[in-house]
Amino acid sequence: MTVKEYLINNPDKAAYTIKKNRKSYLCNLFECAQFFGNASIKKIGYRENFDNTPCNGLPILYLS
Repeated sequence: MTVKEYLINNPDKAAYTIKKNRKSYLCNLFECAQFFGNASIKKIGYRENFDNTPCNGLPILYLS
């Protein structure tokens, strides 16, 4: 699945964290589509809250 396909299927998130080659990028919906649209997603993750429950607010897209 590419980043653009993921963004089309999940339009409810406003911002994303992109991890690519040990670098992290914080971008909004339009920047993700513009800069990383054709890249393939290896894994989708979420940060954890202080009590180790997943925080579903800001997804982390790991690119291959």
